Amino acid sequence: MSPLPCYEVTLEDKANAINSLLQKEFIVALVGMDGIGKTTLNKKVYHLFHDQYEKSNFLEDMKSKDINDVKKRLLQDLCDRKLHKPKHANEYLDEIKQCMISKKVLVVVDDVGMTKNLEALKLHIDKHATNVNCKSKILVNCWNWQILKNHLKESAKVDTTFLEEEQARDFFMFHVFKHANGVTNDFENIFWRL
Repeated sequence: MSPLPCYEVTLEDKANAINSLLQKEFIVALVGMDGIGKTTLNKKVYHLFHDQYEKSNFLEDMKSKDINDVKKRLLQDLCDRKLHKPKHANEYLDEIKQCMISKKVLVVVDDVGMTKNLEALKLHIDKHATNVNCKSKILVNCWNWQILKNHLKESAKVDTTFLEEEQARDFFMFHVFKHANGVTNDFENIFWRL
């Protein structure tokens, strides 16, 4: 898929385009350098569309998480399973996969980090899912396509691009002030002089 040009579309437009692609593909990847807005776009997609699924899960900053904890969380959130006694996390994989096949599930994997993280989750069940007409979807982001290319089709790759000036300003304001409105005119004047 070609890059989504920031100067032509809003963040919501981009999220809608990603959702349209998710309707065609089992797993979609946002690819681009760190700090370009992949996580922001992931969050927007999740926020706008998670309620269209029976179950959903947003795995934030996957690369810094213990993979076994992630598997347990998926089992709880997707399969409604409460874990009462310790079990080796690999034993959960089949159950998680079955939940993804039998239900309509959205899993957003933010910053997968390395290939081994994606492989450890065994969420790349697209061949199996195709056989059973799976309605579940996975959105993953990563800085390096090489990490993901063995698990996804080229048509499921979205190259992210830099934010335009106004989008960058709104993104900055949100992270500094936790909202994009209500910033004083003095600060606006200083910001635009930078």
